[in-house]
Amino acid sequence: MAAADLNGDGKLDLVVARNDANNTVSVLLGNGDGTFQPQVTYAMASGAVSVAIGDFNGDGKLDLAVNPAVNPSGSGLVSILLGNGDGSFQPTTDFTLPGECGGHVISMGDLNNDGRPDLLQTGNAVVCVTLQVPGCYAVRHESQLRESERRDADRISNRDGD
Repeated sequence: MAAADLNGDGKLDLVVARNDANNTVSVLLGNGDGTFQPQVTYAMASGAVSVAIGDFNGDGKLDLAVNPAVNPSGSGLVSILLGNGDGSFQPTTDFTLPGECGGHVISMGDLNNDGRPDLLQTGNAVVCVTLQVPGCYAVRHESQLRESERRDADRISNRDGD
């Protein structure tokens, strides 16, 4: 689950990754009083495990990056839903990733200081750093993790304010 103001009304909205038989991601727009409007669902190739929110195409509108539960082709996968700026999203665009990339947790941050959001995915004892390049994503690093490292790798934050 992730929260952000998806429609620009100053109220937090929720996005819920649903790993169930419906294979959807749910968006619930906030009313600002702790309640939400009815969910709107978006179809995925398979159930969604986790979601990150960021402006992935540089248009100033928040988009969704989703880790699907299973990639039908067997390789790694990330699904991007581009935002319309009003809390609604376009259909998914899937990016196939090499090897065991993809998995259980997806986080977003500018990992290489180029001003564009990058993705960090962890799962199955592997971490993949996926750097955004104009028009696509390219995996630049894949590493095996120890159990203690996996617990910490699911968070990206700017700890020193730079």
